[in-house]
Amino acid sequence: MTLFIKRDTVCGNAGFIVSDELGRQKYAVTSEAGAGIRMTMYSCAEEIVSVIKYNRLMLNYFTISCCRRFYVLIPVAAEELSYAIYGSTYKFVRGSSAECFSILNAEGEIVMSHKKVWNGAGDYYELEIKDEAHELFLLSCAICADVYVSFGQTEVITA
Repeated sequence: MTLFIKRDTVCGNAGFIVSDELGRQKYAVTSEAGAGIRMTMYSCAEEIVSVIKYNRLMLNYFTISCCRRFYVLIPVAAEELSYAIYGSTYKFVRGSSAECFSILNAEGEIVMSHKKVWNGAGDYYELEIKDEAHELFLLSCAICADVYVSFGQTEVITA
């Protein structure tokens, strides 16, 4: 399954729009700033399907709540864009650029790939999800990475 993520700057709480291969909106992500950043992902039926929080305590990290599970993504300091994923057996692997990464399962197989693409309508992030059973979690991981890249690593870290 291929999904496309585009930054949504039209609405008041800037977030992301997620669409399918045919250009139909599948999810909307809204963002609220406070002590950290809270992003809520809604389905087309306007149901909350995932809650992502960017937290700053002793270190900067993301939490994901989706499908009745809880995950923590901690940025790896030695890498520009890489995370240790807690609560899952998946592994985050950075690609050749900041906008390119993959997530691997325990067997080392790619379950999701992410890359930045450009077309006449602007910049998009393209996701190729091979593990559709974990679509919401994988999409939430991509949103975390896209926030990190879109808003600038230093902006997120100091926000």
